[in-house]
Amino acid sequence: MRTTKEILEGDTSRFAFKVSFQRDPDQGAGATEEETLSWGGFEIWVEGQNLCTHREDDTIVEAAHWYLLPMLEWLSTCWDYLLHEERLPLRIGGDDSWHSLQATAMPPPALDEQGEHRWDVEWHRWWQRHSLLACRQGGLFPDVIFRRWRHLVEISWGLRRLAGQPDYFRFLANDGFARLPVAEVAQPLYSVLRQAAAYLAEQASGSARLAILRAGLDSLRTDHSDKRLALLAGLGATLDEQEERWQEVNSRLQTHPEAAAAALSLDHTELFLAGSCQAALMFGSVAPTVDANDVIALASKLIDLYSPDSESPKLLALVRDETIDDSRKRPWARGYVLAQDVLEYLSLPGGADEWIDIRAIYERLGIHESLLPLNDSGIRAVSLAGPEHRPSALLNPKHGTYPGEFGRRFTLAHELCHILFDRGYGARLAIASGPWAPRDIESRANAFAAMLLMPTDLVRRIVDQLTIPTASAAGVREVARRLRTSFKATLEHMKNLDFLSEEEHDRVQLEVGGID
Repeated sequence: MRTTKEILEGDTSRFAFKVSFQRDPDQGAGATEEETLSWGGFEIWVEGQNLCTHREDDTIVEAAHWYLLPMLEWLSTCWDYLLHEERLPLRIGGDDSWHSLQATAMPPPALDEQGEHRWDVEWHRWWQRHSLLACRQGGLFPDVIFRRWRHLVEISWGLRRLAGQPDYFRFLANDGFARLPVAEVAQPLYSVLRQAAAYLAEQASGSARLAILRAGLDSLRTDHSDKRLALLAGLGATLDEQEERWQEVNSRLQTHPEAAAAALSLDHTELFLAGSCQAALMFGSVAPTVDANDVIALASKLIDLYSPDSESPKLLALVRDETIDDSRKRPWARGYVLAQDVLEYLSLPGGADEWIDIRAIYERLGIHESLLPLNDSGIRAVSLAGPEHRPSALLNPKHGTYPGEFGRRFTLAHELCHILFDRGYGARLAIASGPWAPRDIESRANAFAAMLLMPTDLVRRIVDQLTIPTASAAGVREVARRLRTSFKATLEHMKNLDFLSEEEHDRVQLEVGGID
């Protein structure tokens, strides 16, 4: 089939977008004039993989073919959501947006009819803003989701059979995701959109539909910063609510102009917001239903802890951005490695140590610990760090882990991982640990905390000294007592380190009533 126009922008080893216009094989049957002109193929390249490559019988085809105009219009209309909205609908159900959407597609059985309806509506609205399938209009498109992820753009994909998909047709890309700088995604997308819209307008110069598309693309270059910041923060269920509550945050911050400038600092471009606005990052990791008092309490901490250049050289020597951007890496395994790196740097544990003093580590690195009472009991703690803020772990006394010393120690170790390794662009961090924080980041921080407080050599030393069976509730309890960790965390960690087999782990659980 003869190609009349081909446009490729970006780096196929990172991100690239390609469209090619061709003659409509159905000669406009069932399509508008503009849609007929837009027939062609498109390719989406992510880290060297073409997500549109598919098999038709025994033939490998590189591009997905259909009427491209609806896709161009969708990309223009949903632009700000694709590049700035991180918060998933309903709850986080997976490490990336594609898997989370699959996990939350069906309402929980416990919901009544009205609750099911609300669940379906909220899920579908988010899907319409972020899923490429939302604009396919009968075409066979790959199942690809675009969303913001902290200071990056996450592209995730998976295999799911489409309505109307013939048996001989199959996309070849398996489940996966990548997280890339915003500019690497936005600039190729926008360049292709502009060129494609201009080409189609040349073919149908009087088309009102194409004029609207071009005007919409032009409007993306105007100042959308308030809307985009509100999407990053995600303080509410609707955009109107998000913009209103974001203004409340902004008003509170503006009472201290220098702190506001630091907390709201990011890179503004015509097309997108890049970097890591600390205020937006913090609120993006709390529940969308966060109440007004908690909003003010969190915003106030961004002011109270404003302290430029207050990070110690010892802390900065350990800090690095360890972004989770590869679906093949297991976050918990990486958490173990990072904890071992920190222990080695700090020369811990010492020969006589029986437990790791996390507060001594905080003092050594110059990290501030204090309380942050919040009404939201789902937030364990908040981490804040960066060039303009005193590095801090703020514990919420209303979280279930706070009352016990073991729980507080684990929380401090968890937050240390965030402070050291979860900083984004500009070495800034603001994250509320809880159910709305990115799941893979939380998984890695939990593993980091377990290994930091229970390093392998220290566990082995204690196990070797036991005079009771290791594979018993009493044995695990003694290890936990000496490590000053909880029984549950110690049991799971000893299994992960192979001090207990799977069967021994289950037997100990049964002994303490953990298995029915």
